[in-house]
Amino acid sequence: MDRLHAMEVFVRVAEAGSFTAAADHLGLARSAVTRQIAALEAHLGVKLIARSTRSLKLTSAGLAYLERSREILDLVGVAESDLAGGDRRPRGPIRVSVPMSFGVRHLVPLVADFATTYPEVSLDMDFDDRQVNLIESGLDLAIRITTQLDPTQVARRLSVARMVTLASPDYLERHGCPQQPEDLLAH
Repeated sequence: MDRLHAMEVFVRVAEAGSFTAAADHLGLARSAVTRQIAALEAHLGVKLIARSTRSLKLTSAGLAYLERSREILDLVGVAESDLAGGDRRPRGPIRVSVPMSFGVRHLVPLVADFATTYPEVSLDMDFDDRQVNLIESGLDLAIRITTQLDPTQVARRLSVARMVTLASPDYLERHGCPQQPEDLLAH
């Protein structure tokens, strides 16, 4: 068994959420993907994926293995690109989903500089506040303001958001100004 290939197959299954979608993406037969996962689980001696007739879910061992597999595959990619040398400038399309308020305030002002620095990269920005599945949505990256992280996706904290409560003068005139946090329950 080619363990590196098996890792790639496992990561794709975890990200896609199905054997069929992973097989399609990898250009393999579904049965080949199933065999790779079975061989990997046998080699490791643990179940990585809990399967039902309609869905699959990573086990706790699967979640841990997914994180390590991604790290290893990233390192292999870096090593290969270092050896290949040559032109490593970013190029191609990047699809990014970002909350409207955050995107307008923080990203839009940076787009012109980014385009000048990386002229071979085309940004496709989707301003959307809903949680998205990167694979299903065909996105490369999503920026979210949340504490609810999807364990099947790689997440990095970019910043800490400070929450504030605001009200218009008209609202305060009609309903009064809360003096302490408990007062907000009446609003």
